[in-house]
Amino acid sequence: AGIEQIFSGSGTVSFTRSQNVHPEWWGAVADNSTACRAAIQAANDALPLGSCIILQQGSYRLDTTTITLTNASIVGCGRQSILRPNASASTAVVTVAYPRVSLQNFSIFGDHLSSPVNTAIQLGTASVEVGTSVVDDIWIYGFNGSSGTGIRCYRGNAVHFHRLRIQQCYYGVYRGGARETNTVTITIASPGVITMTGHTLQNSDIVVLTTTGALPTGFTAGTSYYVVNAATNTFQLSATAGGAAINTSGSQSGTHTATSGKYWGDCHWDDCVIQATAVGVLDDNGCNAQYQRDMSILGCNVGYQATSSVAESGVWIRPANIWFWHSNISANTAAGVYLTHGYLFEFGDTDINGTTSGPNVLIDGTAASDIEGIAFYDGSISGSQGHGVNLNSGRNVRFVGVKIVANSGNTPNLYDGIIVGAAWQGLFEVLDCLIGVSANGESGWGNAYQWQQYGINIHASACTDAAASGGVLAAVGRVHIAGNMLAGNASGAINGTGAPTGAFSRIYNNVGVSSQTEGIATTFSNAITASSTIELGHASDTK
Repeated sequence: AGIEQIFSGSGTVSFTRSQNVHPEWWGAVADNSTACRAAIQAANDALPLGSCIILQQGSYRLDTTTITLTNASIVGCGRQSILRPNASASTAVVTVAYPRVSLQNFSIFGDHLSSPVNTAIQLGTASVEVGTSVVDDIWIYGFNGSSGTGIRCYRGNAVHFHRLRIQQCYYGVYRGGARETNTVTITIASPGVITMTGHTLQNSDIVVLTTTGALPTGFTAGTSYYVVNAATNTFQLSATAGGAAINTSGSQSGTHTATSGKYWGDCHWDDCVIQATAVGVLDDNGCNAQYQRDMSILGCNVGYQATSSVAESGVWIRPANIWFWHSNISANTAAGVYLTHGYLFEFGDTDINGTTSGPNVLIDGTAASDIEGIAFYDGSISGSQGHGVNLNSGRNVRFVGVKIVANSGNTPNLYDGIIVGAAWQGLFEVLDCLIGVSANGESGWGNAYQWQQYGINIHASACTDAAASGGVLAAVGRVHIAGNMLAGNASGAINGTGAPTGAFSRIYNNVGVSSQTEGIATTFSNAITASSTIELGHASDTK
């Protein structure tokens, strides 16, 4: 068939084999005027899994609700194949609601519409986990209304993102699982049956029960259980995935609540460019195992942020296992990288730069245990008019081979290359780094100081917790600073008055150049305990 309408009327179209089809067959016209959502949805509904909807060059206007893809992928003919929502559209423009459904080679223009248009692409739903999909060569532009999002990663895994261009959105990418919470009733029976009206739970989902009174015997509040025998409005729980349903007995009282966390994990992102008003990439609870390579996150208030929007419970984990390699993360006003919750972050050969106020990197957990296990390898942290790195509250961080330099407009006597706050716990390790250079860009010579306070400034109470996280990190040493060039820091290379008081501290083979105190601040050695070692070295202030 050609590219013109061939289906009309009230009948049902159904293909029995995978096909490549055109939405024009159902009446779509890429003229930036004709309402095309119903035609694109009809194409999806007529096709079996593995099919493709082919978009022509031009603008397909979309009205009312989202396009929900359950069978067919959408493939365009380049950036000139455009989906364009009307102001009356709501929620996501496109929702991928089944595994193995992909999006390739087209654009979605939000035209700077305000709410209710708030997301270009949503992957997964509360009841559907997507996966084994590709999102490739997509351009998203103009979703910068309140909470407008380029891509909302909701529930799923094993999705490969390649050559994305996301511009002028409030959030570029928002990653994190859905959360389902509702009151329930529980029968006293063998096995017990839980009623939760309208639930979207599936077998093997994890559920935690809480109560204002007492649960029946068989269940313990705050324990993670697995859904079995899920049905409309009801389900049962097992102690193990796929195990036997739990019997209930005794009595119960109060109001019971069931909470289930959904997850977004194990995805690869490469060669993507993201520009956003608020946050370039935001990871929330339930986000796990994200691998980024050759990413550019540009011109945001915050470049990359890991946070927790809800209190954690047994089913609701912090962001974890996040890797950036060969990437660039920059921000206009706040931090390039801002971490408040999560564990196991690695930034390898990644440049973090460009803030006009605040630190380039801010790690600030509500409690030190909220954020831990962060590593920076090679790359640079530069351009800040605040601290280069502010370790306010958290646990276990390592810098290896990183260049940490300031903006020449730094306000005198206020900021450090790395400042370690009183609430920081566990390991603080800096190896083979360059911290501070002169304003003319030479590594440490000349009279213009970059960090107007210290290269490294350790608070008296930092790294003094009774026990680090344990294992290898605890054995390496609480404070380990070695082989660094600390150059052009006005108040001194390293300051640690009264710190560190913990054992296993090692500071050696560091060179301080063109610092006002010519190297290590003399007060630092007063705090080194008998179980610590310190070797100071510095070069003269002459070139």
